[in-house]
Amino acid sequence: MRIYLDTNVIMDLLLGRDSAAYQLVIKICSEQHEVIISSLVVAELERNGLSAEGFIALLCSNTIVITCSPDEHDRMEARQLPTHFADALHYVLACRYGADYLVTKNIKDFPFDNIRRPDEL
Repeated sequence: MRIYLDTNVIMDLLLGRDSAAYQLVIKICSEQHEVIISSLVVAELERNGLSAEGFIALLCSNTIVITCSPDEHDRMEARQLPTHFADALHYVLACRYGADYLVTKNIKDFPFDNIRRPDEL
């Protein structure tokens, strides 16, 4: 399975805010799922005073981590979607990189079928 992790899930894990994020990462590593981490997520973490390096290193020791960045085509596509631009851009990247699921706690802003909360996987 290939999973795109939204920033809020990684923040929950790094800050110890939600055990569902921790359980999801345990599952990802033990079942060797692929994880997509975008430059958008890394930038959002940094704006919140967090670093993705340790998290990515943890994942890389047990699973495949795909890193990606949006291009102009992704931005144009995101502008056409019925949600906030930043959330739409995450969704576009998840689709472009073949994610089975975009995992977020912010499901209300993602009106798409393949969106899941951490506790749903």
